Amino acid sequence: MKGLSGLKELKSSKRSATVTTFVLIIGMLFISVAAIGVLRNLALKQSKTIEYDYTVSVVEKLKSVIDKANSYPDDAEFTIKLKNPLIYRAEVNNNKIVFYFPKLNVKREMYFFSPNINVVPSSFETSGVIQVYKKNNNLYITPKLKCNLSDDKCDPGC
Repeated sequence: MKGLSGLKELKSSKRSATVTTFVLIIGMLFISVAAIGVLRNLALKQSKTIEYDYTVSVVEKLKSVIDKANSYPDDAEFTIKLKNPLIYRAEVNNNKIVFYFPKLNVKREMYFFSPNINVVPSSFETSGVIQVYKKNNNLYITPKLKCNLSDDKCDPGC
């Protein structure tokens, strides 16, 4: 009888070991899914933060170039190159630049001081380049050169 009882205990312990292993595997799967979810959310928040910081850096970079152009006593020309630009729309008028980043639903406004300089109103959309021109006390911000800066003639919009 002892042998049969030992066999039952062995089968019973194998079953409980199998059930325990199965429960542990299911538990590990749940923990893995939860960890992946948390890490995914963290990665998405970090990417949003990076994109948000990018919008701030674009606006600050443009402001510093405008300030530099204003400090020159003569005509000046500057180019800002953007690596992997986000989709944006920009409007310039009345010493104010407004950038709108529709993908992030972020709007950045920047005011700049330009005494004795006429800021030519303009608007433009996503470009890898933003050019700032100062000619004859006119400040023009655009993604493309639309005028000849080497002549004395004041072209429209420049």
